[in-house]
Amino acid sequence: MSWAQHLKRVFGIEINRCEHCGGAVKIIASIEDPEVIGRILQHLGLYPSWPPELVCDALRRLSHALKNAMAAATDSQAPGMARLPVS
Repeated sequence: MSWAQHLKRVFGIEINRCEHCGGAVKIIASIEDPEVIGRILQHLGLYPSWPPELVCDALRRLSHALKNAMAAATDSQAPGMARLPVS
């Protein structure tokens, strides 16, 4: 199962279709490095006012939680269900 299918199954996110027109969307990149994500958000003016090390830690935790949720979605004990760890 592709990560796009996992996102749709676990979170109901359809990333292969435009949410506005319903047209097909082509994925051209997947950015996972928290440092790069922070620089992009800062450039867009969406960077939080938290210290960079807290932002990076939060992004790492979110990434870890999403990976766990995707793994849980394929667990035969609870198909289609995922639990995000609470910390």
